[in-house]
Amino acid sequence: MLQKLLALPVMQWLGRLSYSWYLWHWPFLIYAKACAPGLRWYGRLLVAGGALLMAQLTYWLVENPVRFNPFLVAKPALSLGLAALIPAVGIAAALGARHDASTGLASGEQRQIEAATGIGPWRDCLEPTDASSFTECVFGDAQSTTNVVLLGDSHAAQWFSAVNSIAVERHWRLVTLLKGNCQVAALEKTSDGRFRYARCEAWRERALARIAALRPALVVLGESSNWVASGRPVTPQRWGDGLRAALMKLDAIGTKTLVMADIPSSSFDVPVCLSRASAGKWGARACVTSRANALNEPVRDQERAVVSGDGHARWVDFADLFCTRSDCQPVVDNVVAYRDSSHMGEALAIRLAPRLREEMDRLMH
Repeated sequence: MLQKLLALPVMQWLGRLSYSWYLWHWPFLIYAKACAPGLRWYGRLLVAGGALLMAQLTYWLVENPVRFNPFLVAKPALSLGLAALIPAVGIAAALGARHDASTGLASGEQRQIEAATGIGPWRDCLEPTDASSFTECVFGDAQSTTNVVLLGDSHAAQWFSAVNSIAVERHWRLVTLLKGNCQVAALEKTSDGRFRYARCEAWRERALARIAALRPALVVLGESSNWVASGRPVTPQRWGDGLRAALMKLDAIGTKTLVMADIPSSSFDVPVCLSRASAGKWGARACVTSRANALNEPVRDQERAVVSGDGHARWVDFADLFCTRSDCQPVVDNVVAYRDSSHMGEALAIRLAPRLREEMDRLMH
């Protein structure tokens, strides 16, 4: 059966072109990714088809003419010399391109884009996804008796610079309780009642117990909604139920909770896209994401509804700073908004501190 399959004309044809196709497909895919960061699977399939076409052309025009050239066949030494020369030319071209890229990245605009990818001092306070430990960090005024907690996953951590600047200004003691890819509202159970992500659930319960012991004046809760879908793994309804359960526990200890709506996300790395757009003179418009794809509206509706019925909580949404009615921008107020595809950059977080402080004041007074 396998022999019959491999004997088919189309399989024989692909076999003849396989090496040429292998050589062509990587530059095609990499360049396509550079030009279209949001390229979908069918787009990549089309690009691979283009690479196959080039494989056929070079097989006809380069590979066979060189391989069977009578002059080269009679002179093996010359053939070996060409075999050494061609990679040398390729390496020289690659080094030249690398130098040009380094020169371009030294420009002011490119440095600003690179700066947006930096991560603040909370980096070591974000407990890894698979870790069983419990990490607690203290910032702001460590001697203060007024505790404020930053709680959630990396999408809570993105607000650190704003929250910490407010804590320093108001002499608050800021405690971070952060775990990668662990959302407080995501209570997903299997059919037998067990939690699918046991380490996350254990961390969540420990974090809420620690907050009960600290009795903070305020909890700033942030979490990623990117993986919540209409079906699995967590439905918007379950997300709302999980958030309601968490807020009930926080309400019981007398604290107030600022629930941060997730910021818009992209299907591509925004700083990389902006860097390529700058180098290619395409403009930032090439890195815009549609609002429909950037925001998880069912989750936002659930959060808004849950918080509206809780007198100790406030839902904070800055989406309109990023988005118009139809599009979400990669640059906000002349600042690169993202450090990757879905996390806000430190510079923008600091810029938003005054608005966040106003939201805190509305909740706490």
